[in-house]
Amino acid sequence: MRRLDSWIIALMVVLLVGGLSPKEALPQSQKVIKLKLATHWPIPHLMTSVMESWIQDMETSTGGRLKITYYGGMQLLTLWDALGKISDGIVEMGNMGPSFYPGQFPLITVNNLPMAYSSATQGTKVLNELIGLGHFNSEFEAKNLKLLWGLTAPPYVPILVKKQIQTLEDWKGLRFRSIGGAQKMALETFGAVPVAVSGGDVFTTLQRGTIDGATIPLSAAKAFKLNEIAKHVTNINLVTAAIVLTMNLDTWNSLPKEIQSAIIKASADAAQKSGSLYDQEEVKALAAWKKAGINIYTPPKEEMIRWEKALSPIWDNWISKNEARGLPAKKIVKQMKKFAKEYK
Repeated sequence: MRRLDSWIIALMVVLLVGGLSPKEALPQSQKVIKLKLATHWPIPHLMTSVMESWIQDMETSTGGRLKITYYGGMQLLTLWDALGKISDGIVEMGNMGPSFYPGQFPLITVNNLPMAYSSATQGTKVLNELIGLGHFNSEFEAKNLKLLWGLTAPPYVPILVKKQIQTLEDWKGLRFRSIGGAQKMALETFGAVPVAVSGGDVFTTLQRGTIDGATIPLSAAKAFKLNEIAKHVTNINLVTAAIVLTMNLDTWNSLPKEIQSAIIKASADAAQKSGSLYDQEEVKALAAWKKAGINIYTPPKEEMIRWEKALSPIWDNWISKNEARGLPAKKIVKQMKKFAKEYK
């Protein structure tokens, strides 16, 4: 027994002298990798269920080698500070809106161009096809980020209190809440006046007449109680917004290849679920708004052609500006339109 005890003590000394504890000496395949995933989505938001499912898929498919803790509701990041938080490794994984960082992610903003997508499912599928082709890798890797997958919200539709928009001329002079970017350019092109208003102030500014309207998905508008004050909706796909899920690049590079593969597979499934969920909620919202007596107007095809023609310079400007920077903007738009037609 003494000889056995002596042997165990000797082994412990060898491990400690070599800088390893018995626990650290476990094979790499048995180690549990702990990561934090943070998003801005409130806990009641439909994307919480997608995040939970995504985490479960990643943990299960890696045989428990990944352990991911979720922090929703802006506990650890917001859309305004997500870039720094993830890039610096304060959180290993998180969501972010590229349009919140003007000029830093120029190519992926192609997904925000006006009238690009007619549904969240279509936009999400196209976005992830483009991600899969690697078009956006360099601009994310330059910020120490690994781009995993993305989603687009349902189309942002004009919601108004007093006036119905039916023709291109009806936009002129109307004051609309704007979040900037392509949305601001589209409003200005139509002759409307963009006004910077935070999401939490949209109801009050509409009620007071400070603004005439706002563009937002119907399913999201309910969260701001806009269905209680709105009288008119013009059912068009004015713009949408892309949100991406990313990982700190150093963390990504430290993961074994089989773990990376499992994350990519789980990410593809999560993307598909998110687009479908968003569109289901939009259908429910549209039915509820109609039932509440809110006027829903869909412009005829002839009128929509006029609107699309008026917005085409925004697309042309996006292409020329990015081509001048040496970026393959024309190629990306061509592929984007091809996928959009395929998934329409």
